[in-house]
Amino acid sequence: EGLGLGVRGGLDEGGPVHISALVPTMPAARCGRLNIGDQILSVDDEDVTRLTHNEAAQLLTNTRLSDHVELTVLTVPEEPEEAQYDLDQLLLGNILDDDSAAS
Repeated sequence: EGLGLGVRGGLDEGGPVHISALVPTMPAARCGRLNIGDQILSVDDEDVTRLTHNEAAQLLTNTRLSDHVELTVLTVPEEPEEAQYDLDQLLLGNILDDDSAAS
């Protein structure tokens, strides 16, 4: 299963790699900690900040082969004028829905 997120940005696009879409039924959205606009800093300890868009997208696509994915993201605040960015370690992987956790 893929992460279920879309990205924009990269060295060739003149801006940081950031989340542009989240599929509600997929792990990235189900974890509840990622937001559209969050900047992706690394995927499984691999720096994304120096990658082109295609390189970053391929790195994220390759996570389908893994049971565990670690993303480091810079959370974008809802109120930019009150900007205080938090560096957030996010572990994605065997995320269970509440229904499946109960069984």
